[in-house]
Amino acid sequence: MHWNKPITTTQEYKKALKRLSSIFDANPDSPEGMEAELLVTLIDKYEKELYSIALPEPY
Repeated sequence: MHWNKPITTTQEYKKALKRLSSIFDANPDSPEGMEAELLVTLIDKYEKELYSIALPEPY
């Protein structure tokens, strides 16, 4: 899968996690390392949108 768009479904999210797991220890300057960095960003964005935490109510 090419990661050229945001993650929008649970299926894409699971594929991204699986791929990241397989390339996690890649050299940062390699194509896999750059892909891992992109996946971390996309996964983080998806998780923040899906599991957003509301600010606490002030008393």
